Amino acid sequence: MEGQTIRVIKMLGNGSKLNDGLYAIYSDAKKREMFEHVMVSAIQERFGIVIADSSTQITEGSNILFDKIREIVKEPIHIRKIFVTDMNKFDVDSTLNAMKNERGEILGTLINMVPPIPSFFELAETYAYLFKGIVTIVPFIESLFNASSVTLSLVPPQIQELANHVFKPIPDFMLIM
Repeated sequence: MEGQTIRVIKMLGNGSKLNDGLYAIYSDAKKREMFEHVMVSAIQERFGIVIADSSTQITEGSNILFDKIREIVKEPIHIRKIFVTDMNKFDVDSTLNAMKNERGEILGTLINMVPPIPSFFELAETYAYLFKGIVTIVPFIESLFNASSVTLSLVPPQIQELANHVFKPIPDFMLIM
């Protein structure tokens, strides 16, 4: 998009799964060497964006991933975080709590998998005003659910619009629906 490349690496899961997986890797020299080789080969090119998908509960595993990415890139990098939630009130509240404790720069929030029913979009819009930065509401799209690969034609227009703002100054609030 706009001459930039995005590479997404599906890792070991979130939260305790990530911690357990990284503990198993880093407690074995051979596994650690293999893991670091995979990370280096995945990020060896110059990327404008690297996505590290981790839990809203920042864990030791998430910190290891961020540190490893910084080490591999070997140049100063600017980290902006996008929080992702769904329509569940508990998830919205958890995301808001995680954002309160965040010390880094927050680009915004993505409210994901909103059922394509007007009343759900109205509720998602109500939730959107609880957040700061760029808030993107994305409907549930059957073809993307459990997709093993995604072509640019399948990327929702809301995500394409969000991508246009990744390198720009962050507004106090912007809603993309």
